[in-house]
Amino acid sequence: VQEVLPGQAPEPAEGQEEDVVPRLRLAGAFSARLGLAALSGFLLFLANPPAGLGPLPFVALVPLFFALSRDSAARGALLGIAFGFTYYALTMYWLLLFGELAWGGLALVNACYASLFGALAAGVGRRCRPYLSAVSLAALWTAIEFIHGLWPLGGLTWGDVAYTQSANHLL
Repeated sequence: VQEVLPGQAPEPAEGQEEDVVPRLRLAGAFSARLGLAALSGFLLFLANPPAGLGPLPFVALVPLFFALSRDSAARGALLGIAFGFTYYALTMYWLLLFGELAWGGLALVNACYASLFGALAAGVGRRCRPYLSAVSLAALWTAIEFIHGLWPLGGLTWGDVAYTQSANHLL
C-alpha cells in the first residue's frame, strides 16, 4: 500500500464529509443546552410561591441566556420552548384540577412566547458585545412580556417575572 502524505493526493476523496465527529458532538452539546434551558425554567419556577425564593430570578435566567448565546433562530426557538414549557407547566400546576388538556394547552401557548424570545434572542445576544447584549436581551424580554400581557384575549400575565418579586422588600 502506497502512503500518500497530506496535501499530496492528486484529487480529494469524494463522498466523505469533513469533520463528521464534531457534528455529532454538537448534537450532544445542543441536548445539554436544552437541559440548561429547562433548568432555567425550573429555577424561575422556584422564585414563585409557594417556594417564593425572591432573589432567585436575578440568576435564574443565566442558564437560558448562556444556552441561547451560540445558536440560530430555529434552535433558539426550541430552547425557548424547553424553557417556557418547563416554567409555565410548573407554575400553572394548579390548572390540573381542570384537566391535563387545559393545563398542557395553556402551558404550551405561554411557552410560544418564550419560543419567540429564544428565536429573537439568537440575533440579539452576542458574546463580543456583552453590555449591549445584556441591555438588548432585557429590552427584548420586557417587550415579549408586554405583548404577552396584551394578546390573546386581552393578555395573560400569569408567570411574568415581576410576580416573583411580590415579597421582595428591597423593591
